[in-house]
Amino acid sequence: MSDEDIIKSFTKIKGVGRWTAEMIMIFELGRPDVMALGDTGVLRGYQKLKSGQRGRTLKSLQKISVKWKPYRSYAVLYLYRVADE
Repeated sequence: MSDEDIIKSFTKIKGVGRWTAEMIMIFELGRPDVMALGDTGVLRGYQKLKSGQRGRTLKSLQKISVKWKPYRSYAVLYLYRVADE
């Protein structure tokens, strides 16, 4: 089952959105290539890493994350860690 199929299945449940589905895929299903672009912690971690540099937007994160395939879930975990420091 593809990641998008999993997201569609979960979001059929009332109250479950894309973010929740992505978190389930990362933390419970162990899917290795989920890029949670809608997560503020991920964006905060990215902005913290790129402080002082131009291009700290969601659009730039989306663009650079293509290079991290097929391991974007690990990048999400790393960016959470950076955001929490």
